Amino acid sequence: MITPYHYPYYSSFVFILNILISYYNEYYTYATLFFILLVTSIIHHSHYNVTTCIIDKIAVCMVFLYGGYLFYQKCMNGLSSGTEYFLSFIIIFTFLLIGVLHYYGKMNKCFCFYQEESIAARYHALMHIIKSIGHICIAIL
Repeated sequence: MITPYHYPYYSSFVFILNILISYYNEYYTYATLFFILLVTSIIHHSHYNVTTCIIDKIAVCMVFLYGGYLFYQKCMNGLSSGTEYFLSFIIIFTFLLIGVLHYYGKMNKCFCFYQEESIAARYHALMHIIKSIGHICIAIL
């Protein structure tokens, strides 16, 4: 039976889509970074401790920075269609939403940092899905 505490563990597997889509679109570094994130996320969410948390956060930062770099490069090359503008909107929206769920939540003890761990775990799983959508949009932009 899946308990609410396992949601972040299972939602980590959504990063497989990012690996496949990045690889398909020939972003091999992006695919590799997502593979690293998948592994660190699974390990972290199955064995919570300070070390796994730090390693997972490093992987998250690498994906965030590389995704931001790719998005910046694509924007500097110019957006030419309505689809590209729509994908750009989705990317910005998902990045801002993650900021709210994580940083605002941390400051106000809500969302991913809610006192009841089962609710916090659900928000964390939602954050995995939102991140995945934003980065998929970067890969297909």
